[in-house]
Amino acid sequence: MNGTATVMIPVPANAEGELVIFEAFSVRQPAGWRTAIRETQYGKMLAFTTAEGYAPDIFVSSSEFEAKEEPRLLVPVLATPDNASVAEFTRLSNGTYTTVVFLDGFVPPENATAISFDLSYWGGGGRKHLVKGDIWAATVDTAVPSTTSGFVPVPADYYVTAGGIMPL
Repeated sequence: MNGTATVMIPVPANAEGELVIFEAFSVRQPAGWRTAIRETQYGKMLAFTTAEGYAPDIFVSSSEFEAKEEPRLLVPVLATPDNASVAEFTRLSNGTYTTVVFLDGFVPPENATAISFDLSYWGGGGRKHLVKGDIWAATVDTAVPSTTSGFVPVPADYYVTAGGIMPL
């Protein structure tokens, strides 16, 4: 790292683009990082910034009660198969779409290493009268060269595990 480093990652949202992470999340600071929701040219993203001499790994786990049972994706969504709308895409049982991550200020080229992204969001699965709801998952598992700077399109997988009647 050389100076200040910033990483921005996609955030969970519904098909209309409404974020589903709670606003208090931005107050949780992983060790060595400052966090904030930032508006970008692609939409809102979760930003991590550090001025430490090294960029420590980021591990953030959160869960929240979801009042709505609706599909979720990691957004922004840059592209979907066959140019389907986000609403149409979330009606599928699985697929791969394109989202984006952002890097700036990392290791100079002579010390280059890859920066790994292992992101996942799981939503749904609520219960109502012994019926378990569908579970939606959106994941990004990729590596980006640390010499990269700016926005980088990356693949994201989406899949639905069907709910159903719970055994007694």
